[in-house]
Amino acid sequence: MAQAKGPMFWTLDPYTGSLTHTKGETGLVKRCWTTLRWTPDGEMLLCGTDAGEVVTFVAQRLKDVIQVCAHGVTQIVGPLPSGIYVASGGAGDVTPFDPNERRSYADGNLPT
Repeated sequence: MAQAKGPMFWTLDPYTGSLTHTKGETGLVKRCWTTLRWTPDGEMLLCGTDAGEVVTFVAQRLKDVIQVCAHGVTQIVGPLPSGIYVASGGAGDVTPFDPNERRSYADGNLPT
């Protein structure tokens, strides 16, 4: 779950039924989260923001902030077979990005 103060990571213990949470560490980065997506391996959380960025978390710690569009991220789709994700923005932007390479392909120069 994401909130203005940072994402909260919840864990359900299937054996005891206990539900616990840990606050994601964001340092000085404070954003309004608009969309969330886990990578297929469950290792990285991708968080879209109202500032048009994708903020990545690994092991509940902020890893990167990638600028992908101008008017807020409304959805994150992927990964495509190439490993690239696509972020859609509030102004109709559609921007490919690679969270592992820590870059946006807003310039249209996709890797071959």
